[in-house]
Amino acid sequence: MTETGTVIKLKKDLAVVRIERKSACDSCKMCAIRPNSPHIDVNVKNEVSAKVNDIVEIYLTDGAVIKSSLIVYVIPLVFALIGLIIGLMFKNQVAQLLMFVGFLVLGFVCVYLIDRAIRRKEKYKQKILKILNKEEK
Repeated sequence: MTETGTVIKLKKDLAVVRIERKSACDSCKMCAIRPNSPHIDVNVKNEVSAKVNDIVEIYLTDGAVIKSSLIVYVIPLVFALIGLIIGLMFKNQVAQLLMFVGFLVLGFVCVYLIDRAIRRKEKYKQKILKILNKEEK
């Protein structure tokens, strides 16, 4: 998947690239943190020495996007369901709630640990493919 954006800031070997949200973004809801924002800012490895205000093309494999989405959404849900099922074995509602919440938190801890592990893998990193001319955008 490729996107076009503008470099707005540089941080060591990373560039912060601002990508304008597309109409497809409205149905995706992946950026639930800032749903009304007209843009998304992403940190991208800056291997082409892009400068602030350069228009760049960035790349992330489609499989990485799907896998990342599954990790973030499915793992906590599965852990919460396991906690719910185990919690139903208890008669006490407080114990049921604690099992549910405890397993949900455990699911988010797993997501955090998986994120730290895959963050280092090259196939999950966004890269700047090239710097575009104003006309190419």
